[in-house]
Amino acid sequence: MTLKAVFFGSIGSFSETSRLQLESFNESMKINQINEIWDEKEYIEYLKISGGINRLKSILSRKMDENILQKVHYDKTKIFQQKILKSRSLIRPGFELLCEELLANNVLLGIASTTSLQTIENILLGLKSIEISDFNFIAHSETVNKQKPDPQVYKICLEELNVQESESVAFEDTTSSLNSVLSAGIKGIAIPGNLSLNQDFSKAHIRLNEFSEIDFKGLQELF
Repeated sequence: MTLKAVFFGSIGSFSETSRLQLESFNESMKINQINEIWDEKEYIEYLKISGGINRLKSILSRKMDENILQKVHYDKTKIFQQKILKSRSLIRPGFELLCEELLANNVLLGIASTTSLQTIENILLGLKSIEISDFNFIAHSETVNKQKPDPQVYKICLEELNVQESESVAFEDTTSSLNSVLSAGIKGIAIPGNLSLNQDFSKAHIRLNEFSEIDFKGLQELF
Protein backbone atom coordinates (compact mmCIF):
# COMPACT_ATOMS: atom_id res chain seq x y z
CA MET A 1 0.00 0.00 0.00
CA THR A 2 1.24 3.50 -0.83
CA LEU A 3 0.99 6.58 1.35
CA LYS A 4 -1.25 9.04 -0.50
CA ALA A 5 -2.34 11.56 2.14
CA VAL A 6 -1.13 12.99 5.42
CA PHE A 7 -3.51 14.86 7.71
CA PHE A 8 -2.59 17.28 10.47
CA GLY A 9 -5.43 17.39 12.93
CA SER A 10 -6.03 19.88 15.73
CA ILE A 11 -4.07 23.12 15.41
CA GLY A 12 -1.85 21.87 18.21
CA SER A 13 -0.52 19.16 15.90
CA PHE A 14 1.30 21.75 13.80
CA SER A 15 1.52 24.83 16.06
CA GLU A 16 2.18 25.51 19.74
CA THR A 17 -0.73 27.60 21.01
CA SER A 18 -1.95 26.00 24.25
CA ARG A 19 -0.60 28.66 26.59
CA LEU A 20 -2.00 31.43 24.37
CA GLN A 21 -5.37 29.70 24.48
CA LEU A 22 -5.24 29.47 28.28
CA GLU A 23 -4.49 33.20 28.49
CA SER A 24 -7.35 33.89 26.08
CA PHE A 25 -9.86 31.85 28.10
CA ASN A 26 -8.90 33.68 31.30
CA GLU A 27 -9.09 37.11 29.66
CA SER A 28 -12.48 36.30 28.15
CA MET A 29 -13.89 35.11 31.46
CA LYS A 30 -12.64 38.30 33.12
CA ILE A 31 -14.24 40.46 30.40
CA ASN A 32 -17.53 38.59 30.92
CA GLN A 33 -17.30 39.06 34.71
CA ILE A 34 -16.92 35.37 35.45
CA ASN A 35 -15.10 34.76 38.69
CA GLU A 36 -12.95 31.94 37.38
CA ILE A 37 -9.26 31.72 36.57
CA TRP A 38 -7.72 28.55 35.15
CA ASP A 39 -4.12 27.77 36.00
CA GLU A 40 -1.81 25.72 33.80
CA LYS A 41 -2.19 22.56 35.88
CA GLU A 42 -5.99 22.71 35.51
CA TYR A 43 -5.78 23.49 31.81
CA ILE A 44 -3.60 20.46 31.17
CA GLU A 45 -6.55 18.37 32.36
CA TYR A 46 -9.05 20.44 30.37
CA LEU A 47 -7.09 19.76 27.17
CA LYS A 48 -8.39 16.20 27.35
CA ILE A 49 -11.71 17.70 26.19
CA SER A 50 -11.69 18.50 22.46
CA GLY A 51 -12.95 21.92 21.40
CA GLY A 52 -12.98 25.18 23.31
CA ILE A 53 -16.76 25.41 23.60
CA ASN A 54 -16.87 21.82 24.87
CA ARG A 55 -14.33 22.70 27.56
CA LEU A 56 -16.46 25.61 28.69
CA LYS A 57 -19.65 23.55 28.70
CA SER A 58 -18.02 20.70 30.60
CA ILE A 59 -16.49 22.93 33.26
CA LEU A 60 -18.88 25.88 33.59
CA SER A 61 -22.29 24.64 32.41
CA ARG A 62 -23.56 24.24 35.97
CA LYS A 63 -22.74 27.87 36.71
CA MET A 64 -24.19 29.67 33.68
CA ASP A 65 -26.49 29.29 30.72
CA GLU A 66 -25.71 28.50 27.10
CA ASN A 67 -25.81 32.11 25.87
CA ILE A 68 -23.15 33.24 28.33
CA LEU A 69 -20.95 30.27 27.46
CA GLN A 70 -21.24 31.10 23.76
CA LYS A 71 -20.30 34.73 24.48
CA VAL A 72 -17.25 33.65 26.48
CA HIS A 73 -16.18 31.36 23.65
CA TYR A 74 -16.73 34.09 21.04
CA ASP A 75 -14.62 36.57 23.01
CA LYS A 76 -11.96 33.95 23.70
CA THR A 77 -11.66 33.20 19.99
CA LYS A 78 -11.35 36.91 19.14
CA ILE A 79 -8.66 37.44 21.80
CA PHE A 80 -6.84 34.29 20.71
CA GLN A 81 -6.71 35.40 17.09
CA GLN A 82 -5.28 38.75 18.14
CA LYS A 83 -2.57 36.98 20.13
CA ILE A 84 -1.74 34.75 17.16
CA LEU A 85 -1.28 37.76 14.90
CA LYS A 86 0.93 39.52 17.46
CA SER A 87 3.12 36.46 17.98
CA ARG A 88 6.03 35.41 15.89
CA SER A 89 5.43 32.20 13.98
CA LEU A 90 3.78 29.53 16.14
CA ILE A 91 4.50 26.77 13.62
CA ARG A 92 6.14 23.75 15.26
CA PRO A 93 9.80 23.08 14.32
CA GLY A 94 10.25 20.67 11.44
CA PHE A 95 6.63 20.87 10.28
CA GLU A 96 7.40 22.71 7.08
CA LEU A 97 10.39 20.53 6.24
CA LEU A 98 8.22 17.42 6.51
CA CYS A 99 5.52 19.03 4.38
CA GLU A 100 8.09 19.96 1.74
CA GLU A 101 9.29 16.36 1.56
CA LEU A 102 5.74 15.03 1.34
CA LEU A 103 4.88 17.46 -1.45
CA ALA A 104 8.03 16.43 -3.34
CA ASN A 105 6.76 12.83 -3.15
CA ASN A 106 3.27 13.77 -4.40
CA VAL A 107 1.59 13.12 -1.05
CA LEU A 108 -1.62 15.07 -0.48
CA LEU A 109 -1.71 17.37 2.57
CA GLY A 110 -4.83 18.00 4.63
CA ILE A 111 -5.77 19.75 7.85
CA ALA A 112 -8.45 17.99 9.86
CA SER A 113 -9.36 20.65 12.40
CA THR A 114 -12.68 21.68 13.91
CA THR A 115 -11.32 25.11 14.84
CA SER A 116 -12.53 28.21 12.99
CA LEU A 117 -11.08 28.73 9.53
CA GLN A 118 -9.94 32.23 10.49
CA THR A 119 -7.87 30.85 13.37
CA ILE A 120 -6.29 28.21 11.13
CA GLU A 121 -5.48 30.78 8.45
CA ASN A 122 -4.01 33.20 11.01
CA ILE A 123 -1.70 30.49 12.31
CA LEU A 124 -0.67 29.48 8.79
CA LEU A 125 0.37 33.07 8.08
CA GLY A 126 3.49 32.06 10.01
CA LEU A 127 4.53 29.63 7.26
CA LYS A 128 7.83 30.47 5.58
CA SER A 129 8.81 27.77 3.08
CA ILE A 130 5.38 26.47 2.10
CA GLU A 131 2.02 28.17 1.53
CA ILE A 132 -1.58 27.69 2.62
CA SER A 133 -2.37 26.71 -0.97
CA ASP A 134 -0.10 23.65 -0.60
CA PHE A 135 -2.82 22.05 1.55
CA ASN A 136 -5.25 20.17 -0.63
CA PHE A 137 -8.07 20.43 1.89
CA ILE A 138 -8.60 22.29 5.16
CA ALA A 139 -11.45 21.14 7.38
CA HIS A 140 -12.67 23.62 10.01
CA SER A 141 -15.58 24.36 12.33
CA GLU A 142 -18.01 25.03 9.48
CA THR A 143 -17.11 21.73 7.80
CA VAL A 144 -18.50 19.53 10.58
CA ASN A 145 -21.36 19.36 13.07
CA LYS A 146 -19.65 16.87 15.38
CA GLN A 147 -16.56 17.49 17.48
CA LYS A 148 -13.70 15.08 18.03
CA PRO A 149 -13.37 12.34 19.22
CA ASP A 150 -16.14 11.70 16.69
CA PRO A 151 -14.43 10.66 13.41
CA GLN A 152 -16.67 12.83 11.19
CA VAL A 153 -13.96 15.35 10.29
CA TYR A 154 -11.62 12.61 9.09
CA LYS A 155 -14.32 10.89 7.07
CA ILE A 156 -15.00 14.19 5.33
CA CYS A 157 -11.28 14.68 4.65
CA LEU A 158 -10.95 11.21 3.14
CA GLU A 159 -13.93 11.84 0.88
CA GLU A 160 -12.69 15.26 -0.21
CA LEU A 161 -9.25 13.95 -1.14
CA ASN A 162 -10.61 10.68 -2.55
CA VAL A 163 -8.25 8.48 -0.54
CA GLN A 164 -8.82 5.38 1.55
CA GLU A 165 -8.21 5.07 5.27
CA SER A 166 -5.42 2.58 4.56
CA GLU A 167 -3.65 5.12 2.33
CA SER A 168 -3.35 7.88 4.93
CA VAL A 169 -1.90 8.83 8.30
CA ALA A 170 -2.75 11.64 10.69
CA PHE A 171 -0.90 13.61 13.35
CA GLU A 172 -2.70 14.64 16.55
CA ASP A 173 -1.56 16.27 19.79
CA THR A 174 -4.15 15.02 22.31
CA THR A 175 -5.62 11.65 23.18
CA SER A 176 -9.17 12.75 22.43
CA SER A 177 -8.24 13.90 18.93
CA LEU A 178 -6.13 10.79 18.36
CA ASN A 179 -9.22 8.70 19.10
CA SER A 180 -10.96 10.53 16.24
CA VAL A 181 -8.21 9.36 13.88
CA LEU A 182 -8.33 5.76 15.06
CA SER A 183 -12.13 5.64 14.95
CA ALA A 184 -11.91 6.69 11.31
CA GLY A 185 -9.62 3.73 10.59
CA ILE A 186 -6.56 5.91 9.91
CA LYS A 187 -3.09 5.29 11.32
CA GLY A 188 -2.53 7.82 14.09
CA ILE A 189 0.72 9.51 15.05
CA ALA A 190 0.88 11.28 18.40
CA ILE A 191 2.89 14.51 18.55
CA PRO A 192 1.89 16.06 21.89
CA GLY A 193 2.36 19.74 22.61
CA ASN A 194 3.89 21.29 25.71
CA LEU A 195 0.73 20.89 27.78
CA SER A 196 -0.35 17.44 26.57
CA LEU A 197 2.91 15.53 27.13
CA ASN A 198 1.50 13.40 29.93
CA GLN A 199 -1.62 12.17 28.17
CA ASP A 200 -1.97 8.48 27.34
CA PHE A 201 -0.91 7.92 23.73
CA SER A 202 -0.49 4.16 24.00
CA LYS A 203 -2.93 3.59 21.12
CA ALA A 204 -0.88 5.67 18.69
CA HIS A 205 1.07 3.86 15.98
CA ILE A 206 4.01 6.13 16.80
CA ARG A 207 4.63 8.80 19.40
CA LEU A 208 6.94 11.65 18.43
CA ASN A 209 8.27 14.66 20.30
CA GLU A 210 9.25 16.63 17.19
CA PHE A 211 8.62 16.44 13.45
CA SER A 212 12.36 15.98 12.93
CA GLU A 213 11.92 12.41 14.22
CA ILE A 214 9.98 11.32 11.11
CA ASP A 215 10.34 11.71 7.34
CA PHE A 216 8.61 10.47 4.20
CA LYS A 217 10.46 7.15 4.32
CA GLY A 218 9.48 6.62 7.95
CA LEU A 219 5.83 7.34 7.17
CA GLN A 220 5.91 5.06 4.13
CA GLU A 221 7.25 2.24 6.30
CA LEU A 222 3.99 2.32 8.27
CA PHE A 223 2.43 0.70 5.20
